[in-house]
Amino acid sequence: MTFTEQYDVAVVGAGHAGCEAAMAAARMGLKTALITMNLDLIAQMSCNPAVGGVAKGHLVREVDALGGSWARWPMRWEFSSGC
Repeated sequence: MTFTEQYDVAVVGAGHAGCEAAMAAARMGLKTALITMNLDLIAQMSCNPAVGGVAKGHLVREVDALGGSWARWPMRWEFSSGC
């Protein structure tokens, strides 16, 4: 299989960190590829999508302050079901 597309950045894995990395690269104007094995699971929240608490809540606020989007994901996508 031959691919002719060229990218500045390739992010492997479309979990929380992969989506943030891909968005950061794209916002910098880089041509970005986000690679995952299952398109249905991109940015899927876990069964316990809590982003509160002392440690994770602090991290979410820092990522948000740096222009990240993690804090807004729960409002845009439904949580995974069947947990």
